[in-house]
Amino acid sequence: MNRILDHLAPWNNKTKTADRIMGLAQESFHASLLGIKTLAECYAVLGEMAAASQTLSHYFDMVLQCDVKAAVEKARLVEVSGPVLPQAPWEAFLKVHPTVRDRLLALRATDSGRQDSASEIEFMPLELQEDVDGNLS
Repeated sequence: MNRILDHLAPWNNKTKTADRIMGLAQESFHASLLGIKTLAECYAVLGEMAAASQTLSHYFDMVLQCDVKAAVEKARLVEVSGPVLPQAPWEAFLKVHPTVRDRLLALRATDSGRQDSASEIEFMPLELQEDVDGNLS
């Protein structure tokens, strides 16, 4: 439907464009943080605290290099559709990042005195057996 108000209010298109683009950026941001969290948790479960700390530090720095401050500014263009402002997750990351970095440095300092130990994962032959479709069970 073509309405005259669509042509008189050019900011509508900008809002829709910002909503679409920031929606994709928001999904990517959450997926990245979830992936980083999962990878660090895997290292932590294996007792590899140094690897978990390095992984978190490295990937958080990579996320920070993606200009999160610009994402905060752009997210403000998005129409608010719930109880959380669109820029809130981005601002929370910027606020928490220095604290996380300090804690990771403290973890590395306490972990540097420990002896490295090997981790072993054992699979039973039945766990590696392929089913009829060729998928591992």
